[in-house]
Amino acid sequence: MTPTDRIIRTVSDLRDLVHRLKAAPTRSLTPEERRWNSANPVVNEDALPYPSSHSYYPSVRDKGFLDTVNTWLDSRKELLVLIRFSRAAGQREFEFFSSLEAFLNRLQELPPLACITVFGQPQLPIRGVVDDTFIANCLSNFIDGSEYLIVETERQTAGPVSWFHHGSGLSRGSLREDLEESRGVPIAFGPYPPWLKDGPDVVSAIVPDEHGVVRTGIY
Repeated sequence: MTPTDRIIRTVSDLRDLVHRLKAAPTRSLTPEERRWNSANPVVNEDALPYPSSHSYYPSVRDKGFLDTVNTWLDSRKELLVLIRFSRAAGQREFEFFSSLEAFLNRLQELPPLACITVFGQPQLPIRGVVDDTFIANCLSNFIDGSEYLIVETERQTAGPVSWFHHGSGLSRGSLREDLEESRGVPIAFGPYPPWLKDGPDVVSAIVPDEHGVVRTGIY
């Protein structure tokens, strides 16, 4: 990787870090607050004294959404989850979950209006530590013109925030560059998951705002 490439990645990671710091909660919810949230699901927007944007997605507290995720986790080793943050310059994260408890804990950490998309089918099937052999394997499995996704499976941390670095693109050149940036790190690689529309194998939900209202954010 050239010095220019290192600068570009450093600037990109710093920008993502700023967004994560802004989105990071100041504290975790207390057990009493969690019980209150469970007993007080999304309120009726029509009863509020101010307008609110309509959301086509349910709350992350919605029983149907959580039941679907729980059912998938019962029959699958892991689930890939896409998290999109509102008003964060397009910031998004990809994370794998293998238990409902870990998934619920992560939901508690997310800021209002974050959109969570869960993929019921296995994603990013090519796994391994990035070296020359792994890079060659990824390139041989890449279909020209398709979009790929790589997600590092080791969490990076900086102060109070942490994340899993990811990269995507449409060409062999960008794929090779993304892989070189993660050399020596375990990653998951495969086609970019179908996140634009929910269906039998894709479900989405939104973190309610401070009033318990589900509103579509700006992603």
